[in-house]
Amino acid sequence: MSASGGGDGTSPRWYQRALPVTGVVLVVLAVAALLVPGLRHQVALSTTREPQPYVELYFSQSRPAAQVACGRQVRFTVVSHLENERRLGYRVTAGAGPEKQGTVRLRPGQARQVRVPVSAGGAHRVTVRLPATDQHLLVHCSGTRR
Repeated sequence: MSASGGGDGTSPRWYQRALPVTGVVLVVLAVAALLVPGLRHQVALSTTREPQPYVELYFSQSRPAAQVACGRQVRFTVVSHLENERRLGYRVTAGAGPEKQGTVRLRPGQARQVRVPVSAGGAHRVTVRLPATDQHLLVHCSGTRR
């Protein structure tokens, strides 16, 4: 005989009790998911795939970022994965130099390379920001021009 019960045949084993209870809980959850609008909406969101619009921002070309951002101009690419055509603003700062601003107009799926002339010397930091998407790139430049 077992001290945990279920060994003598008089009481059901733990899984024989757990399976019916689990089944009842699952049925209650399924009914609730069908009847409660908020829960039904959450189940639909969890089980369907919705495309998420976003924007890519990266330093252009296959060279290291410092070579693309630490010269006389900063080159970066913006790619739209948004649903509609949109004009996106950008801001570029290089060292203590003035902030350069501009915009780029993009259709869905379109990539646009942007070149911004800068005049920072010595060791400095280059920052590219897309304020509307809260994205930014940052490179620390050692001060040698390429």
